[in-house]
Amino acid sequence: IIAFGNLDDPYDLAEVLEDVAVIAASTDPDQGLELLGGADRLRADIGAARPAAREAELAEELSAARQGLGPEAAAAAVERGGSRDQAGVVALALAVCAAHAGTTSA
Repeated sequence: IIAFGNLDDPYDLAEVLEDVAVIAASTDPDQGLELLGGADRLRADIGAARPAAREAELAEELSAARQGLGPEAAAAAVERGGSRDQAGVVALALAVCAAHAGTTSA
C-alpha cells in the first residue's frame, strides 16, 4: 500500500484498496465499504473506471456486506470513504491490514 502511494501509482493503489476492502468487509462491513468508497474516489480522480469484470467481482465479494448493512448504511459508508483524501484512505487500509495481521508493524 505504501509502495504504490510512494510511487504515485493511484491506479494500482485503488486495486489494492479494493482488495483490502474485501478483507475488511469480512469482519467489519462498514469499514470494507468505506475503503471501497476511497478506491472509487481514487479512480474518479484519475479518470480510470473500474473494469467491468472487476466491478462484478467486487459486487459479488461485497454483497454480504451491503446486505448486512442495508442499502442506506452501505451507501453512507461508501460516501464516507469517497470523502477521504488519499492519505486518509491509505491510513484506514493500513489499520485494517495491521488488525488482520495481528500486528501494528507495516
